Amino acid sequence: MWLAARWRDGLARKPKLLAVTIDHGLREGSAREALAVKRLAGTLMVEHRTLRWTGPKPKTGIQEAARNARYRLLTEAARRAGAEQILLGHTLDDQAETVLIRLVRGSGVGGLAGMRRFAPVPAPVSEATSLVRPLLGVTKARLIAT
Repeated sequence: MWLAARWRDGLARKPKLLAVTIDHGLREGSAREALAVKRLAGTLMVEHRTLRWTGPKPKTGIQEAARNARYRLLTEAARRAGAEQILLGHTLDDQAETVLIRLVRGSGVGGLAGMRRFAPVPAPVSEATSLVRPLLGVTKARLIAT
């Protein structure tokens, strides 16, 4: 969010940024973390919304269900804001984790390609909104240092 705000502030025609925090309600303290992100967004003059994944949570497959809920909520927020792209903070470390998880699950060559820098929102959400991962080539350590 800080990098996106810095990018925006360097442009003559400043695009509107909307930060969205998804509170899955799975961890104690998640609401407090979302509030901290909202405060940071305010200091950066970035509009912020916290969206919550409500309703029953599955006993198995929770990570996949949470990911689907997250993409659904992000896509709905983008649609309401008139945004065509959703920027995600996935790093090179996340990419390596994705490839390893897919390898362990027996994925074929296509799955081992990992996340794409530009991609459609995955099914079952899939809409006109696209995902952009500008930090996919940056390690988490480099991002933290920045």
